[in-house]
Amino acid sequence: MKQWFYSEDGQQKGPVPEETLREMHRNGALKDDSLVWCDGMAEWRKISSLPGWDVSPYATPAMPAQDDPVPVNWDGYEATGPQARPWVRYWARTVDTLLSGFLIGIPLFIIFPALAMAPSIVVGMIVLACTLVSEPLLFVLFGTTPGKALFLVRVRNRDGSRLSFSHAFGRRLGVLIRGEGLGIPIVALVTQIMSYSRLSNQGITSWDEQSGFVVSHRQVEWWRWLAFIGIIIGFIALIVRSFEV
Repeated sequence: MKQWFYSEDGQQKGPVPEETLREMHRNGALKDDSLVWCDGMAEWRKISSLPGWDVSPYATPAMPAQDDPVPVNWDGYEATGPQARPWVRYWARTVDTLLSGFLIGIPLFIIFPALAMAPSIVVGMIVLACTLVSEPLLFVLFGTTPGKALFLVRVRNRDGSRLSFSHAFGRRLGVLIRGEGLGIPIVALVTQIMSYSRLSNQGITSWDEQSGFVVSHRQVEWWRWLAFIGIIIGFIALIVRSFEV
């Protein structure tokens, strides 16, 4: 029997058997818009949107809504475990940002030597701006980014298809503004806290919900965490080396 997780008062609860979840819905303990998830689902969904689920007698009449497109599993990817993983997404983005800083920052310093005298905040904002092009290109060419590939995070359109350049650009812009605060220190801290809270409580970020993107996770093996630690150590070593030179 399926085991279900559900959101109540902004907290993830469960697992409970499916029959228990249905009973909670029937008696009004869970509303039609309560978010639920079980193993195999790509994202948290409203309980009323589940196929074959009875409408709660406590539900208020709702306007007819258009059916969501049927998702297509183009590449055999199967989500496993809880799907609201803000820290995994944060570390995946960290890897992408570090690699972008290395691959974009070095050519920028070679082409524009004066950047070496610029404040680190300005350089960081320039690198983040460059990711508006580099990340969409990676999505078009490979369907993912290095950080997401390392941590088994998949981003797709709601129908399961890959993101186009324009979709990936729009998503990256949303992350840059709403999730990273344009790289401005205090603003970035506030936006990160807000996006962390929203993802933890509602199971989806504002930019993904607005554009209809589905972010899926698989369990991350131990060796991937070791690879991540190795990447961090490697970048620290490069920074220390640059100061010695």
